[in-house]
Formats: sequence, structure tokens, C-alpha cells
Amino acid sequence: MGMIDGTHIPIMAPADGRLDYVNRKGWTSIILQAVVDHEYQIRDICCKHPGSCHDAFVLKDSNLFKNADMLIPTQMRKIQEIDVPLMILGDPAYPLLPWIMKGYTGKLTNEQDSFNTYLSSARMAVENTFGRMKGHWRCLQKRIDIHYSFVPKVVSACAILHNIVERKHEDFNSSWLRSVNATNAMFPQPNSRLLTYRNENVNSMYIIREHLKNYMADTYALRSSCIHNL
Repeated sequence: MGMIDGTHIPIMAPADGRLDYVNRKGWTSIILQAVVDHEYQIRDICCKHPGSCHDAFVLKDSNLFKNADMLIPTQMRKIQEIDVPLMILGDPAYPLLPWIMKGYTGKLTNEQDSFNTYLSSARMAVENTFGRMKGHWRCLQKRIDIHYSFVPKVVSACAILHNIVERKHEDFNSSWLRSVNATNAMFPQPNSRLLTYRNENVNSMYIIREHLKNYMADTYALRSSCIHNL
């Protein structure tokens, strides 16, 4: 149904409460959480949390999470006799929920590693979306030197404009990505932190993940994350 991830936008943080905006890489930011589809369209955003927040906290404080019952379609797809819900793909920093699927962690079997690799490949769409949006709107490639309270409006406007140019299939110059990569070198994105969730009442999702892992192992060639990352 879509992919979810976050990216840190460099900002000029307030003097009062500045430490709240310092992310794990040591620079001040505000977090943009986005759900995107396979066509690089941004379907949902949340942009209000300071850079020190964890991805999972941003999710749980977002309107997407609070209104998931209304926003997430309830259709099921039967895969080898098991009903599988429509889901958003997330990285290990996100909780496993009835509407969020994430990969396995810890010591992995070949089948689990392959499942994670396919999941990671699908999730590239959200990383590509962030790169294309920043490539089009260069204000996102440097520190936004306006009052921090206005930054969410600027980012939201960029997201809307991004959707328009993507929908119209406007040209995207691949050289723009070099500028984005240079920005990422100057402002390196913090790595997602893996958290353990004690209150995840999602036993059915563990069963569904196992079912999907087995289905993919039986249907598609096994892939290794080591080879994928070369």
C-alpha cells in the first residue's frame, strides 16, 4: 500500500530548547515523516517533531497513527488461504502493527534475510522520493534559516509541489541528486534506532509475516542482504 520513513530537515533551532532539536548526528533538525507510493507520490506527512525524537514516537504522535482506523483501508488479499491486510512497509525502527509490516531482526535464517532484502528493495521508493523532493526544492538541501515554527509549512508546501511535478512527469535531472548527496554528506542522516515494544498486541501480524516469508521463499529466488548491499 505504501512505504513509510523519516528524514531530518536542517533548521535553525531556537535558543530555548535547542537540545531537543539536536539529532543523533549532532546537528539541529526537524523530522519529516512521509508515506509514499510506488510512483513517488507523498500520501501522508507529519512534520512537527524535533530531531531528537525517535521515528516510532513520531509515528505514534502522528494523525496517521491516531486515525489509522479511518485512514487505512480494511480490504484483505488472500495469499495461499490466509487473509493478508493492506500494509505500509517500514524499517525496523517502526513497530509491527496490523497495518505496518517490517522485517526480521537478530540472527536471521536465509529465508528471513531474503524477506528483509525484498522488503528493503520495496522501501527504496521512499528514499528515492526524499531525494527527488530535495532535488527539486533546494531549500531542503541546506539549513532553513527561518523561525523554526514556520518550517513545517515550508516542508508541506514542498511536498505538495513535489506531488504536482511527479504527477505531471516533469523532468528530473539526475545531476540534482549529486547536490542532494553533497547535502547528506554535510548533514548526515541519523540511523534509525531499533526499539523493543512490550505492548504490541499483534500476534496475528507475526503469523502473517511468517506466512509471507514462507510464501516468498517458495515463490521467488532467495536474495541475500550481503549481495544486495554490494
